[in-house]
Amino acid sequence: MAKVVRFHELGGPEVIRLEEITFEDPAPGELRLKVGAIGLNRLEVVYRSGGFGTPNKYPAALGSECATPWVLSDVVHALRLILCQSLRAHGLVAGHCHG
Repeated sequence: MAKVVRFHELGGPEVIRLEEITFEDPAPGELRLKVGAIGLNRLEVVYRSGGFGTPNKYPAALGSECATPWVLSDVVHALRLILCQSLRAHGLVAGHCHG
């Protein structure tokens, strides 16, 4: 289970909910990052109160900034492998994707 900060309607801080949800496994070409912390800042205040219009769907998630315990080299390595596998699937790479 993952914890997310969401709102189900526009409003002030009283509409914010900390909820637990289950994510599906990442699809091919997708990457899931473990998030250590998120930031709720002015952008989220404006979004939650309707300053950018109504969200496309509810519940809407908050937390556009995050910190992850991964080091950058781990993320780059994972993205490189995903890109290589995708290019190979489209016939654009012959050979091996080195790990």
